[in-house]
Amino acid sequence: MSDRSSRTDTNALARILEYHRFDTWGVAGISVDQKARERFQRWIADGRHGTMEYLARSASARFDPTQIVAKARTIIVVAVNYFQKRPQPSAGRGIVSRYAWGRDYHNEIGGRLRRVVRDLSQAFPGDSFRPFVDATPIGEASAATQAGLGFQGRNTLLITPRFGSWVFLGEILSTRSFETSGPRAGENGCPSRCRRCVEMCPTGAIELPGVLDARKCISYLTIEYSGFIEPAMMEAIGTRIFGCDACQEACPLNRVATETTVESFCAHRAGPDVEIGEILRLGDERAFADRFAGTPLMRAKRTRLVRNALIVAGNGAMNELSSLVEEHSHATDPVIAQTAAWAAKKLAGTR
Repeated sequence: MSDRSSRTDTNALARILEYHRFDTWGVAGISVDQKARERFQRWIADGRHGTMEYLARSASARFDPTQIVAKARTIIVVAVNYFQKRPQPSAGRGIVSRYAWGRDYHNEIGGRLRRVVRDLSQAFPGDSFRPFVDATPIGEASAATQAGLGFQGRNTLLITPRFGSWVFLGEILSTRSFETSGPRAGENGCPSRCRRCVEMCPTGAIELPGVLDARKCISYLTIEYSGFIEPAMMEAIGTRIFGCDACQEACPLNRVATETTVESFCAHRAGPDVEIGEILRLGDERAFADRFAGTPLMRAKRTRLVRNALIVAGNGAMNELSSLVEEHSHATDPVIAQTAAWAAKKLAGTR
């Protein structure tokens, strides 16, 4: 393909992506990121992925896109800003990570990417395009760095010039060659002496240089991990019921953040915080789904969210919920019962 033809194709791609309202995007060539793959494999071998075995299963393919789409020639990486200012939480409520306030980003970004693929397939009928959002075996931060969207910070998140790390990422593997963006010149990483994300992590999950131990991460513990959380970690969770934004809130490069304009993110279903009493009264999975369907909180399922609510009740000295906590100490689920017993003991000490 000639340079002129490639440029024309890339202009067509740009028009399609802009029409579907992606905040920033780039294109990377298909190559095996051997260094990133080796780092990831060491991370897995050290057990830092915790119980997320799906990461171990996809380790080989994450940094070699040809294992996913054999004839892929370029990878299109898109980003959407999701930042919103956090209001002061009210008493008796648990804090929700910003990314989960509104519609599940898998649905929002996934829907847009499918429409992009439809338009690309019409523009280039001889080629194929396959979209991905997060839950698929692609090393997103690595691909985004290669596509010139930003760089991977010490907290392991992608940091972009316009939105900091408050972005959702998506990818399209393409059998058609588009002009590649390449890493941005001069963007080599975090300020050399900055350690704010490391210092502000409540559980010490971020290790230098830029290694995250998921087993200590509050986002992992409150969303992915289904077991009983050790007391020291429960103390550190504080009043966070789903996820954690501490490292992003501490990052000085996130001062550039502007409010998202995506309507489905701003139309809160879970919102910045949830009432703990309401969560403890969710009687079954159906009641949970009725309340949180279409939001990222569905990932945690009812059992984990109730466990998290018990932790928040204990840490937040919510004595008005003592009877509900006591009820859960007799639950048939051993994790809920054990967590409720811990929370009841915490509450007894605050009276």
